[in-house]
Amino acid sequence: TENKSSKMTHWHLALAKAGCTTEFRNSLIVSLSDDLNTIRQRIRKSYKPFINKGLRTFHYEIYDEVNYDLMPWNDFKNLHLNVSGRKTRSELTWKIQKEMVKNASGVLICLYDKVTEVLTGAAFFQFTEKNVIYASAAYNRSYFNKPVGHVVQWLAIDYFKKRGLQSYIIGEVTFPEHLPKSSEKLREISFFKEGFTDAVYPRFVLTYNFNDK
Repeated sequence: TENKSSKMTHWHLALAKAGCTTEFRNSLIVSLSDDLNTIRQRIRKSYKPFINKGLRTFHYEIYDEVNYDLMPWNDFKNLHLNVSGRKTRSELTWKIQKEMVKNASGVLICLYDKVTEVLTGAAFFQFTEKNVIYASAAYNRSYFNKPVGHVVQWLAIDYFKKRGLQSYIIGEVTFPEHLPKSSEKLREISFFKEGFTDAVYPRFVLTYNFNDK
């Protein structure tokens, strides 16, 4: 069947003809145009008590262009390194994302243990005038049995709703067609994110490999 939302535009075609590889993916979307109560009602039922418990358990801070100077960026980087067990990103990408917060196109949300004040989780989001994406995150493994991720997602939804954005791209859905390439971990992450979303939209991803030229 024809789906105009997945129709390739002229620039898609031009980039594909220029040598970009084209990949079809499915984005998980949270509509921020609805009121906050409606958005909350659509969240997976089992998640709601986790969100409430997490808000009571953790202290949080949201860093944007207003309080940029107070942002614990190095703590976020160190947590990411400790969780990953290795350096997975260049210093340039970290610098670019930090500058995005300063320039009002990025936000960092941090959760802290109320008792120990330990950084339990941090997530970075990139946004435009209308849309926001869940870009990167790190969560302290000692708190994996706590609803850290649930709270971060709800705080992000609430923040960007108040900021006037229209949609939150939380990630990608993993379908059986992706197997066996998708790991069990990716399937679990996909299932978790689906619990916050109300729609799945197809999109084209074009990649240009300069190393091949």
